[in-house]
Amino acid sequence: MRKIVSMFFAFVLGVTLLNGQTFNVGLDTPIDIPDSIVVKNQPFHVQGFEVDRSNGFIYLSFTNRIVKSDMRGRILGSVVDLHGHLGDVAYDPKTNLIYASLECKDDEIGTSISRQMELQPVDSGTSSFYVAVIDASKITKQNLTPEEVGMKRIYLTEVRQDYYMTAKVKGKRFDHKFGCSGIDGITIAPKIGVDSTDRELNSLYIAYGIYQDLERYDNDYQILLRYDLDYISEILNVEDFDVVMAGVPDKYYIYTGNTRYGVQNLDYDPFTNRLYMAVYKGAKPQFPNYSLYAVDVNQLPEYKSLKGGNKKHKFWNLKLSQDGKEDISGITGWDFQYGSCGFKSLDNGYYLVAEPSKNGDKHSCKARLYKWNNDKETPFVKVNRSGADWAKYSRYWLKNEAVEAKPKAVFMGNSITDMWESKHPQFFIENNFLGRGISGQTTYQMLARMQRDVVDLAPEYLFILAGINDIAENSGYIRLLDVMKNIKSMCEIAKANGIIPVVCSVIPCDRLNWRKDLKPAESVKELNRLLKEYTASASVYYLDYYTLMDNGKGGLSIENAADGCHPTLQGYSIMEKAVLDFLNKCESEK
Repeated sequence: MRKIVSMFFAFVLGVTLLNGQTFNVGLDTPIDIPDSIVVKNQPFHVQGFEVDRSNGFIYLSFTNRIVKSDMRGRILGSVVDLHGHLGDVAYDPKTNLIYASLECKDDEIGTSISRQMELQPVDSGTSSFYVAVIDASKITKQNLTPEEVGMKRIYLTEVRQDYYMTAKVKGKRFDHKFGCSGIDGITIAPKIGVDSTDRELNSLYIAYGIYQDLERYDNDYQILLRYDLDYISEILNVEDFDVVMAGVPDKYYIYTGNTRYGVQNLDYDPFTNRLYMAVYKGAKPQFPNYSLYAVDVNQLPEYKSLKGGNKKHKFWNLKLSQDGKEDISGITGWDFQYGSCGFKSLDNGYYLVAEPSKNGDKHSCKARLYKWNNDKETPFVKVNRSGADWAKYSRYWLKNEAVEAKPKAVFMGNSITDMWESKHPQFFIENNFLGRGISGQTTYQMLARMQRDVVDLAPEYLFILAGINDIAENSGYIRLLDVMKNIKSMCEIAKANGIIPVVCSVIPCDRLNWRKDLKPAESVKELNRLLKEYTASASVYYLDYYTLMDNGKGGLSIENAADGCHPTLQGYSIMEKAVLDFLNKCESEK
């Protein structure tokens, strides 16, 4: 598979924290990550995902399964029949291990999931919480069982203890102390409280909270458990299939206000050195009920009592990052539409965020690329490279990556070429042709795309059909002589790389719907004259569509182009015959 040529859309982002620290970071658009990645047709909604950028994989959790896809959303494998409710996932690139958080509970939600998965319901008093550990390299096909991938289970006794403890609030006893939500949030991050320069990813964090019970006032905290990855490695070496988590982890409490189901997604972001916590919004009126919170990793925890709890008991508390929105409660955070179903930092100010959708009983996940915006109201904004990408390098980069065999020919062009492939794809497929046309493009833009969209593909022939958008002044006024020179440059690049260039005449055109003030017929004739003159002097092939399609008035018949510019299928059939006749003649002359 071809490697994508690195290109950078770079700019400098200055971020100022409330503590007065200012830093500038070069923010390079991650071109190995498309603007969106869509994984479709799953039985449950997406819970979270992780990215393996080195190998080009994404690992997604869909409530009862882990799905492995490539960067185009093609499913490569999956692990199914995971017992319980699957939450978030974390990926360790050092060990190639996936850590997945699961809960198996005898409550209403747990019973419903068991019923939908056709599993035996959890017996009363046997609820459990565990982390599933899977070697990512073993996910090689779809519908693998946990046994087939050698999955290990690490049971979290700390969470189970919190789940079964009761709480007494104003004389009324409630089920569950702190742990009745799931353990959906999981990530790998540095140890909290260490020097900000030491960002070794040596800790596994698991997050949980309490269900939205509006009668209580002691359930307004999120909880983070921290385990050393070295410790986890040790217990994973035990030969038993299931492993019981021994020992007590570091435990931190974060005052966020009440949320609906605790932390849904937890992710460490090296760019801001934070743990981001995405939640379903709470409903207590005394709180802002944000959907996204953050904790600075290098802060020192405070040992103090909890609000709404027994003042005699103290716990390690963490403060929220202070650059989000803030209200009178003192709680800071952001209102961010997405994140609870998947939030992943790409380490340089860019993030993949899940945008879930449903069609009937099938669920899909669009992992959408965002960037840090350093704004209280809008912390992240969608990346849309089509506007900044003047030459539209990104249009074909995934298609180019998928090309494994040398094509017979590449067709470089504008909307006429673009629509040709979409209207009659079989012409391209059957003849081993690749279309690389982009609507609206001028010869300047095509020339800029030559390396990525032609040379890297190493075709035998290059067909260039260009110039009408230059005549329409899509990129501003340009002399016809310079249009010819741009096409000449494309030919010279092709020849220098062993590719045979074929300059195609601009097809007849006497009107432009998007430039009704222009009369292009004579300019088309003149440009074709210049192109024919150049090809004759440079020993470059010239393919004359114009003569075959001219209606006698410098335009196209309505049968060949309903709008006077873009061919119909009948018009394209004329061009296709000309291409094939030309290639047959070339082959016969070899």
